[in-house]
Amino acid sequence: MTRTNISIGVSFIEAQDLGIPPLLKLAIGSPTPDKIRDVLNIYRRPDHSFMGCRVDHKLVGILGVKMKNNMAIIKHIAVSDAYRRQGIGKLLIQELLNQCSIGFLFAETDDEAVGFYEKCGFICKPVEGVYGKRYACQKSQLLIKWI
Repeated sequence: MTRTNISIGVSFIEAQDLGIPPLLKLAIGSPTPDKIRDVLNIYRRPDHSFMGCRVDHKLVGILGVKMKNNMAIIKHIAVSDAYRRQGIGKLLIQELLNQCSIGFLFAETDDEAVGFYEKCGFICKPVEGVYGKRYACQKSQLLIKWI
């Protein structure tokens, strides 16, 4: 029997959501309980937010951003292993752009994820950073207001 009625939802979620820590663990280097707690505390600030993607009410993807004016920086993005390569990460980014007035979206990533960002329409350039070779990625979107 094939199930066809799958519920998928994307919305902003609170940092206290119990589904965030296991996903956040996938998005940070050398995760420890203390490091995860410290990162979660950052998302209690008013300029930081999480978006979550739920499939059949189960949190399967998160996008953590820092926002200022019409700019946002992706600080963390993760999708559970069972749901990778199914468009969840791209959906999170698109919903962020749909729900917020963002003109510029930035991210920094590594070799493993640069292709993902490029597929999402980001322009990525190699940079040397504290963690070695990284990529600075930018996506701009023309903001149009209809009168």
